[in-house]
Amino acid sequence: MKILEKSDNARIIKIFKLLEGNIKYEIEENKPEFIIKKKFRYVDPIYIENNIIYKLSKIDKDYNNLMNVENKKLEEIKVKFKDVI
Repeated sequence: MKILEKSDNARIIKIFKLLEGNIKYEIEENKPEFIIKKKFRYVDPIYIENNIIYKLSKIDKDYNNLMNVENKKLEEIKVKFKDVI
């Protein structure tokens, strides 16, 4: 690590600066520096009707479509970092 920290390689220096935290970035669709893959998290409530357990997404097509749209929207974020070499 000490050898890498003293490196003159711009990419290595940039990675170390990113690891320090406090990252500033902007969305960059055309020429992103990084593509961040995100895990989609959601709530799919269950409910009981006539003693049968249902998940909302299996019964309500609008809710299912909404979850699918949001999942696609958040699948990846293309970014360019600011204030980093």
